[in-house]
Amino acid sequence: MGPPVSRIPIPHTTHSLVVGDPNASAAQMGPLTRPDLRDALDRQVRRSVEAGAVLLAGGKAVEGPGNFYAPTVLGNMPPGMAAFDEETFGLSVSIWAGRTSARCRAVASA
Repeated sequence: MGPPVSRIPIPHTTHSLVVGDPNASAAQMGPLTRPDLRDALDRQVRRSVEAGAVLLAGGKAVEGPGNFYAPTVLGNMPPGMAAFDEETFGLSVSIWAGRTSARCRAVASA
């Protein structure tokens, strides 16, 4: 199997992203375009965690006005989980470590 997800740097850098008004110079990530897309992303994340994914960062709507969702990282995401199989419309990263490079290529190409 690949490296433990705790050794992959993505979750650690995700916490430092600035979520906010895209017109603000400090913002690095803006809102989703519609509330239904934010809610769909939240359902995908929750279903994946219920199926065994590990929530490494984010995973929730940002408090306040707008369709903001925290940058999200899910680990231990094999094919078959919602956030792996379905298109997500927010900043989310799914980490899956295959046993061989051939298996990783096959899954990535599916």
